[in-house]
Amino acid sequence: MEAIAAPWTGYAITDRRVLIVSKLFRKRVLTFGPNAINAIEFRENLLGWGNVVFRQEVQDTSDGKTMLRLAFVGIEDTVTAMRELQSLRDRTSPTARA
Repeated sequence: MEAIAAPWTGYAITDRRVLIVSKLFRKRVLTFGPNAINAIEFRENLLGWGNVVFRQEVQDTSDGKTMLRLAFVGIEDTVTAMRELQSLRDRTSPTARA
């Protein structure tokens, strides 16, 4: 489903939050504060396109435990996105303020 939605999805990282805007069936905007960033992983191809995961959580479902991953999918510059996510998370962490 992610691959199908990727051409109709935009991503942004502001100084306060992460935004995912999807227009696949209807316009939908998801926002996540810095505290939602609990994992940063990326995979990219040789051309620099790839995915950046910024949140992972285990959910109990009727089929057992499932890993839910929130990510920027099919983006052009994964390294820059990863750095911006790290910067947002670090700026707002309690240890960064001390």
